Amino acid sequence: MSVEPSTAAPFLEIEGVTKKFGGLTALDAVSFGVQKGEVTGLIGPNGAGKTTLFNVLSGFVPPTSGRVAFRGETVTGLRPHAIARRGLARTFQIVRPFPGLAVHENLAVGGLSNRVFDAGRELAGARAAAEQVATRVGLLPWMDRRATTLPHGLLKRLEIGRAIMTHPSLLLLDEPFAGLGGHEIDEVSGCIAELAAGGLTLIIIEHKLRALMRLVRRVIVLNFGRLIAEGSPQEIGANTLVREAYLGEKGAARLA
Repeated sequence: MSVEPSTAAPFLEIEGVTKKFGGLTALDAVSFGVQKGEVTGLIGPNGAGKTTLFNVLSGFVPPTSGRVAFRGETVTGLRPHAIARRGLARTFQIVRPFPGLAVHENLAVGGLSNRVFDAGRELAGARAAAEQVATRVGLLPWMDRRATTLPHGLLKRLEIGRAIMTHPSLLLLDEPFAGLGGHEIDEVSGCIAELAAGGLTLIIIEHKLRALMRLVRRVIVLNFGRLIAEGSPQEIGANTLVREAYLGEKGAARLA
């Protein structure tokens, strides 16, 4: 089944985004849009430019050229905190919690602004929000555990929870299943599915395709910094260029 094009203005719009590091072109005129409430997969070989694109969208690196618009506003070149305040948050491949803090404290930090003149009231609100977010991502039983003592699957959920604490309307997930076993993947996948069901717009980078394709309706494929295909999982699995660049026959079978 084909993904029907939408006539609505994209919630996130990427126009001709190029990123060069010296003589290396990490992104080459990448353009696509994401609609509000959509769950999109972003796949491609290692080094294809996927995380670089996330870094550009979230303000961690500026594009060499091109434009990024979020909710109708150009955000190209804004700093990460300014983009996060507009409702675009992201996770990272490697989870780095605050090592000396408990789970509830790691979550609460994400709910604090840079205005700490009334720190007591703000902290109380952040703690209450942390409990709500912990319930959403399944961390409530571990709230008093030091974050660094958690198994990897729970750390992945903590990373998602910390991003949710910023109240995003668009969340970029960078390899949420990396390093996880089957049962842990199912748990994190369930957490992501619930966020999507609640209306959160998601873009997910992932190499574990079977798990990813259960969550998304549309897939975007990068290779050597270029967008080479987009469509439904079935269309991507049947795409000859994608098979040659990334999937191979075994990978394509995982999308069937």
